[in-house]
Amino acid sequence: MSLTWAVSPATVPHPKWPDTFVAPVELEVTIGAVTRRVKLEPQQGSLFPHNQPVCRTTAYPLEPGEVAKITFDEAGTGGYFVRRTQADRLEIGRWSASDGGARGEQAVSTVEVPAHVKVHEAIVLVTTSGERTALECPPPSP
Repeated sequence: MSLTWAVSPATVPHPKWPDTFVAPVELEVTIGAVTRRVKLEPQQGSLFPHNQPVCRTTAYPLEPGEVAKITFDEAGTGGYFVRRTQADRLEIGRWSASDGGARGEQAVSTVEVPAHVKVHEAIVLVTTSGERTALECPPPSP
């Protein structure tokens, strides 16, 4: 099974601050030839590769039970996570933390999957014309 975070350019006006734009985010859950798309609330902030667990960094590691996470950085951090809650169920949640603050979470959706399926994660950047490019991870530290 693959979980792909698809992030589009920040072109959506922020609901509270119309001069600020947020990036649409979608989670694609693919099992075999079937893909389910979960549209998530657009996010504000930078998508730094050095903050992403998929890049094998330690800045924002997966929490216990999590199998995937995406992190946006803007005067604090936040994003989404996917956590296995049962052998055949994944929970998609939103998380946020102010600089130095505790992490807050909110459940967004659940997805039923085959029991104990192995998860592969990716992040792709989607252009306004629909072209997709994999997030480029930094080289591993020596």
